[in-house]
Amino acid sequence: MVLKIPFSFRATGIVYPVKKWSLKTDFNGNYEGELKNYKTGVLEDVTSYKFDRGDIARLSLLPHFVNNSYVNAGDTLGYISSRFMDEKIQTRQHLADVESKLLESSLTGEKESILENLKQKLIYAEQQFDLTKKSYDRSLVLFRDSIIPPIEFEIAQTTFENAKTAVNIAKSEFDVAKTGVKPEEIKLIEERISSYKKEIAFYDNMKNDYVLLSPFSGKMIFDLYALEPVEYISISDTSGYMLYAPIKFNYRVYLNLNSKIEFTVPGTETILNSHLLEISNNVEYINNCQVVFTMSEIENPSEIIFPGLTVQCNFICDEVSPWEYAKRTLNIFMR
Repeated sequence: MVLKIPFSFRATGIVYPVKKWSLKTDFNGNYEGELKNYKTGVLEDVTSYKFDRGDIARLSLLPHFVNNSYVNAGDTLGYISSRFMDEKIQTRQHLADVESKLLESSLTGEKESILENLKQKLIYAEQQFDLTKKSYDRSLVLFRDSIIPPIEFEIAQTTFENAKTAVNIAKSEFDVAKTGVKPEEIKLIEERISSYKKEIAFYDNMKNDYVLLSPFSGKMIFDLYALEPVEYISISDTSGYMLYAPIKFNYRVYLNLNSKIEFTVPGTETILNSHLLEISNNVEYINNCQVVFTMSEIENPSEIIFPGLTVQCNFICDEVSPWEYAKRTLNIFMR
């Protein structure tokens, strides 16, 4: 009988959930949702929430969620709001209401109250224009003297331009109401109302896209201890866990898809197992060494496992002859 010796080697691995969704922010302040599948190694979905320069975006999470809260698939987590979008909806809703009243007065002949409302609207718009112009003039001086940043000046400029537009619209509406509305103009009013409503529906649909929903069931984690505010929240699918471990390139020939991996969770004596699913074909250079990544699925995961946990792995390979064992051992320690 030929003597066979079990061969194994060690490496450091990192535990990942089966899936992970995270909400991040880029260097321009835009939010981005990212869904990674660690079992397939595929980036399944990326959603970008982009905003115009000078806009103010706000992330609001529902208050009852705390760190490590369990969420179900489809649960509403919160929403991202845009100041510009809210202003656009409010402006178009107001314009649609004004046009509706104008249409009603044109068809019924009751114009006095409508004219008074439009006149007051024009007066209010002109007052707002004066206030925003003063603010814009001050911001322009401060910006030229490099006292305020460009984004603060852009906000003042945008507000000023919106106020100017509001004055022109209010004046046009008042003039039309004063001079009377012809039949063909009634049709134009109806078309404007329809156009405003379509725009409102469009922006409402955009706002619905900015509602954050949990893509699957799992634990919500707030990145409270990050040095930089890059990843705000994440959801980990804790129904299973994957183990990623880099090994030296020359070790890959010792492994096959039947290989087992044992590891112990730090602080415990519990030995857990995982079975190898894939060996990457991409070679990377880490700590002056060429490595490839192995991906394995943890069997019977317990509550002592957490995403991001670092563990020492023992890769159990096939049984080999004493000569082959000695050769492989020398290969490990000499390279």
